[in-house]
Amino acid sequence: MFALADSYGAARPTVTVSAPPSADLAARAAEIREAARERTYRHMKVKPLKPTETTTPGLARPLAGVVRTEGLRQALAFRCDVHEWSADVAAWTTEVFADSIRAATGLSGPILITVSSEV
Repeated sequence: MFALADSYGAARPTVTVSAPPSADLAARAAEIREAARERTYRHMKVKPLKPTETTTPGLARPLAGVVRTEGLRQALAFRCDVHEWSADVAAWTTEVFADSIRAATGLSGPILITVSSEV
């Protein structure tokens, strides 16, 4: 699955997480990062970033409708090292972080996760 045995340096996507301020995800950033690393059997490097240091290059408006982000604020950002950049890897990375946030915080409310990469 995505050649996880050799995952260092081929692609470096940025993951951002936006949530309501009441979720206080910043206080749980280390736990979320560790949970993400565990879910990839430590094959994905995950480096925390300050959310203000991130950009989302190449992200376009949705094809239909709008993204519902009312009340959400960017709370977390990470730089990951993965073997390749593809739609499958982006979806998998999103799943890894969604599961990690749920496991570390128990949060069940709305969040927005973006995975982007300069290619």
